[in-house]
Amino acid sequence: MAANSVSGQCRVLFIFVLVRQISNSNSATSQTCKTLCPIFRQTMTRQLTLVFLLTSLLCNGQTFKSRLDSLVHKYDSLGSYNGVIIVAFRPDSIVTFEYGYKDPTTKAEKISINDRFYLASLSKQITGLTVLQLIDKGKIKADDPIGKYIPELKPALQKVTVQQLANHTNGIHDFHTLTSKHDSLDNKKILAMLSKLDSTVFVPGTKWGYSNSGYILLSILVERVTKTSFPNYCTKNVLSPLNMKSVCFVPATKKVLTGYSTKLEPEKFTISYSGPEGLYASGADIIAYYKTVCKKPDYWKKYFTMSYDLAENSNEKGWTYGFGFFFTEDDFGKFRAHSGNHFGFYNYIRWYEKTNTFICLLSNKNDDFIKKLREDVATLVKTQLKK
Repeated sequence: MAANSVSGQCRVLFIFVLVRQISNSNSATSQTCKTLCPIFRQTMTRQLTLVFLLTSLLCNGQTFKSRLDSLVHKYDSLGSYNGVIIVAFRPDSIVTFEYGYKDPTTKAEKISINDRFYLASLSKQITGLTVLQLIDKGKIKADDPIGKYIPELKPALQKVTVQQLANHTNGIHDFHTLTSKHDSLDNKKILAMLSKLDSTVFVPGTKWGYSNSGYILLSILVERVTKTSFPNYCTKNVLSPLNMKSVCFVPATKKVLTGYSTKLEPEKFTISYSGPEGLYASGADIIAYYKTVCKKPDYWKKYFTMSYDLAENSNEKGWTYGFGFFFTEDDFGKFRAHSGNHFGFYNYIRWYEKTNTFICLLSNKNDDFIKKLREDVATLVKTQLKK
């Protein structure tokens, strides 16, 4: 629906409600008005103001939805966005969009907010929260050397700290560069590869370099400290408290979506490692995550504050990284963000600190244009909020 059409319908709605409001003022009210005219005027003013605010809110919401819908369809010629988009202005004002199909090759069944997407590197923020909980509980320290918990690593890696693992300032080779057999990897196999390394790419703590190996070691750290498997501990202590009820780890034990390349080729995989990625979640899970953090800020926001305080400079000017999130600010304020891109999936989260404005894209078709689309969506959201 065009934005102008929506605005016109809203004006009609306001006039209709206004006429109904006036018509309900019967003859008895009119007689009373002769003696209580000031009170009547004040009451009507309050009522009409309320009507105006409610209809304006409705109109703005509809206009935003139509504008975002038009924005998404501008990319139809490049392959059409396939997935869900979530925009939350606050916990009680969340707008969701669903585009495309579970299987974009057959187009048999529409995609849903309840479908499980492979989160890829969005999983890092969940791993980060898990580690921050352990730091908060005094089980580990941010400056602990990882060799304290994983002594089978060689000396060059043993001295890397928990904080450096979580912030990508560790200098450890990314395990993807150590083997061409990515599809059958698990944490045990990856640890065996990392245990053979006797050097790092750079001196830990001196530079920044994105490395999934750090988050593999963090997940192993969690297991050794808690004496529980990482998926089980994470589910009990982070995912369940966040009300993310339909999530699952690889290998998937629930029905999940398949990812597709830009050429619509299915990208099936059999990995079973966790930490840097490994989680499936639905749009409904992401909404629950957002709502829980907003409604229980005293508990959850302290971890977000810890991740920000412990963050370190990344390679991008103006950006820092800490425990699963990039941090920066724009004309609308400070925000945290991360993307996840693997096996035919592309996902993105942006979360503004002051206003709790939240943007999420989950797609099971990894189109090249999505990075541009996510920025366009963010611009539209900021424009809406400035009105």
